[in-house]
Amino acid sequence: MAIRHTASNRSLNGASLPNRKSASTAANTSIHSSGVDDEKAIPLNSFKQEKLAAGIRAADKYNYREAIKQFALIKPDTTTSLYLAGCSRLELQHYAQSQEAVVDFTKCLELLSEDEQPPFALELWYKRALAYHNIGKYDEAIADYTEYINRCKSLREPYHKGLIARGLTYQVMYDLDIALKDINEANTLTYNKNPYYLCCRASVYTSKNEIDKAVADLERASNVGCYHDVEGLFQRGIVLAELNRHNAALEDLQKALTLSSKPSQQADICFRCGLSEYVLNNKEQAFQWLSRATSLHPYHAQAYYHFGIIQTEKEQYKDALKTLNRAHDLSPQQSDILFQRAIINEHLGKLNDAANDRKHGIKLNMTDFAIITMLANRIKTLRKEIKHTDSSSPRSYLELAIAYDGLLTRKKNLTTKLEFYREAIFAYGTTIETDTKYLYPQARALLALCYQKMNDLVVAHEVHFEFYNVLSKYKGAVYHWKTYLLDVKDKMESGKIEPHLDQNAISQLIHMETNRRKQNIDEETLQNDIEDHYKNQLIFYEQLRIDLSNILAAIAVLNLDRDNIINNVEDTSYKVSKIVQLLSEDKTSISDIESMLNSDDNVNTKVLRKTDYNIIKMKLKSIGNVGNMTDQLDVAQLVARHLCTRYRSQLLCLKHNNDNIVNNEPTVNQPSGSSWLCCSSGSRVFSPKEPISSSYENDTFKKIVTFAIAFTIKTLNSETVKVSSNEKSSRRDALATTLVLIICRAHLDTDTSLFSSFRLKNVFLPIDSTVLSKILKDSQQTIPDENTLPIEWNLYDLFRAPGIYYHSDGDIGKIRYYGSDSSMMPDIYGYRLGTREEVHVFKKLHQENK
Repeated sequence: MAIRHTASNRSLNGASLPNRKSASTAANTSIHSSGVDDEKAIPLNSFKQEKLAAGIRAADKYNYREAIKQFALIKPDTTTSLYLAGCSRLELQHYAQSQEAVVDFTKCLELLSEDEQPPFALELWYKRALAYHNIGKYDEAIADYTEYINRCKSLREPYHKGLIARGLTYQVMYDLDIALKDINEANTLTYNKNPYYLCCRASVYTSKNEIDKAVADLERASNVGCYHDVEGLFQRGIVLAELNRHNAALEDLQKALTLSSKPSQQADICFRCGLSEYVLNNKEQAFQWLSRATSLHPYHAQAYYHFGIIQTEKEQYKDALKTLNRAHDLSPQQSDILFQRAIINEHLGKLNDAANDRKHGIKLNMTDFAIITMLANRIKTLRKEIKHTDSSSPRSYLELAIAYDGLLTRKKNLTTKLEFYREAIFAYGTTIETDTKYLYPQARALLALCYQKMNDLVVAHEVHFEFYNVLSKYKGAVYHWKTYLLDVKDKMESGKIEPHLDQNAISQLIHMETNRRKQNIDEETLQNDIEDHYKNQLIFYEQLRIDLSNILAAIAVLNLDRDNIINNVEDTSYKVSKIVQLLSEDKTSISDIESMLNSDDNVNTKVLRKTDYNIIKMKLKSIGNVGNMTDQLDVAQLVARHLCTRYRSQLLCLKHNNDNIVNNEPTVNQPSGSSWLCCSSGSRVFSPKEPISSSYENDTFKKIVTFAIAFTIKTLNSETVKVSSNEKSSRRDALATTLVLIICRAHLDTDTSLFSSFRLKNVFLPIDSTVLSKILKDSQQTIPDENTLPIEWNLYDLFRAPGIYYHSDGDIGKIRYYGSDSSMMPDIYGYRLGTREEVHVFKKLHQENK
């Protein structure tokens, strides 16, 4: 865990202890006086007063350890001694001392009574917040800064210092929009004339990659006296370094060094100079600056750490080990130090020590803040890389997207999540656009998961299918996808974290690969069916698989809250969005549903805003949880494959389009003994004339699948669906079985003979009489003259198999569809699910015909 005492936050402690060499605040002045409330009754020559004076003298000489020693001799503890001891501990900028400072400030607050409010009562909250910040307890720091701000407001005291400190803490947490809000308010309260505050805002803008705004604030700081303000000049140098303008940064830092009189601050400035020299590849100058920093401040963990890195590069391993041991003692929660020390131990042959350091470092990196810090640093590095690279690399954008995705996963504040969500989506999209060789197919998979995290389920669904299409079209992409999955699995097994992936996301990625393999097996099986000359099963399978998953995705959307439902579908024309509207409107007309599914119009948002979604949820309650997008596709593939098998014979006979059928020609009736009479409405004349203009009207399988989906929507709206609760079946299998049974009973309540002539072209499906003749022959049925075989079937009777499977009044069984062609054997052509009314009618008819 990399807990760094940044210069920005160190500067906030500049007035933490009464100091005659620095400008005093109202709070500081009263502490120096003898009129502190809890000391009023103590004689001037008392032991306590003597120790207080000795501690303050030591602090004035920057001997903070001696100051702490003197304050600790005052027993019992007083509010003043605890407060001053805590301030001295903060000045040491040492992890353990900051922990002790929290203890001191907390005891001080406990000792304060309601009537006793010393001059530093407000500062206590501010100082404890700073101590919490220094040990990485940022939530506690935010809480104390907020308390400080609220108390200042109630007392009409200035509170801009608290806003800046809280803003900088939010910045470290990478809650940048919230940080900017606080720092903006602080600048407003100081009329944009505080150079340090302006440079703090420039730092946040730099973190947000809003470089123009950052530079503008740096210019403003210069115009309001930054060059005469050590804090402002120091912070300006830090921001210039963040902007990769290290020569300019060095100028500001060295100027700040001449203005500073405080050793700990001078050490910070020297440390920053060392970092800039190191980046400029001036290693010897960097070495000198870091050495000077440790001389000025022997508790500067970061200076020791970077000093040790340079010693390692010089192959001074023994000296580097001593330096990093010191750094670790000062900052035991910083994982970077442990990893660097592990490298040195390996060079020295201390393999067990190296392994232990790495193990401990990995453990520290498991904390959320460590991950957030790592991701924030990674984003800065990648931005610089992208900015200074001539050609944009899809890999760089992918890593940037993953870093933002990781921050999105770990943030709880909605404003912050939305900020990182937008950045992640943009970077994933750029990866996809620049990846012309399809080397990173995982970008689409991760993008779909990213959309899913924020409940943008419709777009997630679309990207999810696009991912499979890429793998299907580009075989090289499959290799890269499998390599990526193996890498994810290896990291998971070795305990390494993927910040953007939790266990559920990893399971979904693996599930995507499982679905891809199932799809491949299905497609290869259907492709290799030598009797399927037109590959009709494959076409039917692919279209039905997609549209069934659209229904399940729509159900998932409707299980969200009202605002999320509308946000998903507003101003879109996706098929999923249209199904959401159809389910919301309770549409039960097959023709109306088909018409909307085939339109290019956007959904009617006005209707969706008026919908009572609680009623819709109750209607869909019988379906239950449809799972995530990979679960939905799994069910859709299972149903599509089953129906391909079930209706194989019918599918084999179909032609892809009906260009040869003239829809306004009269029907020639067939003999009642014609096979598949349940699907046939007579013969039509073959003619190459008058082709159908509409792609839907002329696409056999689009019509079939649209009808199947329309009937399913109608059934859902009729609230006649119930998923089996059989304990022996998985949820997936139960849902798949239900969908199969719904489609197998698909029919139209209206008599198609009553349709007007313009609708007839949508009703009929062209068939290949040669294929039909062969199938009838293979099924040992009586084959009529080929010239009298039907050349088309009725779309709305296609799924009405000659047998009926029923579950009525506790009676379960199978019966032949009364009136169907006697030559059609249900065991070959299948059973469809019958309604209770149908079963009663057919049973009665069977009894009458006995």
